[in-house]
Amino acid sequence: MDPENVAVLIRLGVAHAQAQEPERAVAVFETALALDEHRVDAHNNLGNVLVALGRIEEAVDRYQQALALSPDYADAYSNLGHAFVKLGRFEEAVTSFRQAAAIAPVSANDQQAVADALLALKRFEEAEAHYRALLEIDPAHAVAHSNLGVVLQKLGRLDDALAHCAKAIAIRPDYAVGHRNMGFVLHKLKRLTEAVDCFRKALHIDADDVDAHYNLGNVQQDLGRVKEAESSYRRALAIRPEFAGAHNNLGNVLLNLRRYGEAETSYRQALAIAPDYLNAHSNLAVCLHRLGRHEDAMAHCRRVLEIRPDHADAHVNLGASLFDLGRLDEARDHYRQALDTEPDHADAHWNNALLNLLQGNFESGWAQYEWRWQAQQMPPARQLEKPVWLGDELAGRTLLLHAEQGFGDTIQFSRYATTLVEGGAYILFEVPRSLCRLMAGLAGGPEILGRGDALPSFDCHAPLLEMPRLLETTLESIPTDVPYLAAAPALEEQWAARLGPRNAFRLGIVWAGNPNHFNDRNRSVEPALFRLLTALPDVSVYSLQVGREGEAERVFGKDVTNLAPRLTDFADTAAAIKALDLVISVDTAVAHIAGALGQAVWVLLPFMPDWRWLLDRADSPWYPTARLYRQPKPGDWQSVIERVASDLARARNEGSISDPPLVR
Repeated sequence: MDPENVAVLIRLGVAHAQAQEPERAVAVFETALALDEHRVDAHNNLGNVLVALGRIEEAVDRYQQALALSPDYADAYSNLGHAFVKLGRFEEAVTSFRQAAAIAPVSANDQQAVADALLALKRFEEAEAHYRALLEIDPAHAVAHSNLGVVLQKLGRLDDALAHCAKAIAIRPDYAVGHRNMGFVLHKLKRLTEAVDCFRKALHIDADDVDAHYNLGNVQQDLGRVKEAESSYRRALAIRPEFAGAHNNLGNVLLNLRRYGEAETSYRQALAIAPDYLNAHSNLAVCLHRLGRHEDAMAHCRRVLEIRPDHADAHVNLGASLFDLGRLDEARDHYRQALDTEPDHADAHWNNALLNLLQGNFESGWAQYEWRWQAQQMPPARQLEKPVWLGDELAGRTLLLHAEQGFGDTIQFSRYATTLVEGGAYILFEVPRSLCRLMAGLAGGPEILGRGDALPSFDCHAPLLEMPRLLETTLESIPTDVPYLAAAPALEEQWAARLGPRNAFRLGIVWAGNPNHFNDRNRSVEPALFRLLTALPDVSVYSLQVGREGEAERVFGKDVTNLAPRLTDFADTAAAIKALDLVISVDTAVAHIAGALGQAVWVLLPFMPDWRWLLDRADSPWYPTARLYRQPKPGDWQSVIERVASDLARARNEGSISDPPLVR
């Protein structure tokens, strides 16, 4: 061994490395170490070349050998720290950088690396200190400003975070990551359109910035631009197919679009990449619940709870499936466990409210019903300048009562406008425009406004479905003066003339609700099942079904008269119903209109119905002229229609169309 020759070899190895000839450099350094295995500079330089070749684990071994020979070798500690960062071994990286700093002054490069490692470890306060130290060394360090913005965002100091992101972009306008990080902060500040602009600027600079595509999708979801969000997630996945978060969030978009099969596929792809991805398990459970596959849904909820027993969403989702299976006590228990973990979990409160209302526990149900404003499925509460009515004396005052949910809800609860008028209040009743003509026939004569109309002067306002709570409605005190709606006389005459002389029993049918309703899969019926009714003798059947273009003709042919082309709005529907003897309908607005008009209506209900129909009864306290027909088990519409056909044939003979049948 000649030390002079070893030194020459090390210089030659460095020259090869600088000339971008890493393989030759490796060979030279290995030759040097064969001559003298104690040369720490050869170990360290060989480690650097191995890093350049992507052989990081081997590089770590070389740095560690150098440090075993020379424990005070600061460069080896620094290089080892950078290697650990590349391997994602951030705790070891931080330790290595700190050992380097204890020996020699910290370089800007090391200061950034240790700060980045601490950011990856979510040790945000420590990361902040290191980024600030880096900015003391180099105040114009754009990356430090940008990453400090990320840290401050994580610490909830959003205004400071935004300021540092802005500095990064001012220093380097073409810094894609800086624009992306500024987008993160703006998203947190709910400045969504500005966040979109930042992510688009990042992508203009670097079209393959997968995180910018992903986060742009997140903002687009929040803006309700789900088609654009879908495109952004798909672009992220085209760049990084193993991006579990993008698969999960794409699943959320597809779930919102009610493309349940595709959503299931996306969630399963996320789980194939990350088997313990709790949000993907939880979201897949929601998807399977919507598909009616409750046992599968519950299995994914239970997997989440095995990993994290206090996962509130998993308890809520498990409770929802148990609810739909009729296992109400178990459902309530899981809602309670969710609230034990997260007392303000809106969906747990909301689901518990619906469970209580379904069971007739109105006092507790109406109290928790307030949580609907925070629940995921509901829009936020309306904000107006005048105060919300809280139940105080209304006589002589003007109340703006505004519809808040679906058509059926508005029709069912419009009775409270009549109650308030009778109590001496002047009621402005704002409803969707398609309900205006119908509501003109509301008892008590409240002033009807179309949604979007200029509002007259009023003293206070309230959402319509607050009325049962504010008026302390119990099962026994439901306002049941029926009819509380009347069809317009002129329209009644038109429809009577249109249908002509009564030569047979007139039956109106509705087999499907709004396809955009989240529960439509459960409440709608295959129309072909209604052929049992069209086959009854001396019965003329009329379709009141709207929104299913041509379906009545395709399914029933000439056996059913399709009234849909003449039903311009709900006022027409009401007048048509008045010309019929009976309406048989799934749980949709038509059933509510018939009930409000005091007409005979038979309502077909899924195994677990909407709360308003309660449990285990064939009548409705809301609609005295209604009969309720319930599925005996989930999905079984066949037996329901068979019972309806049998009861209709018998009731016609006995003259008891409006009498409720015995509970089955």
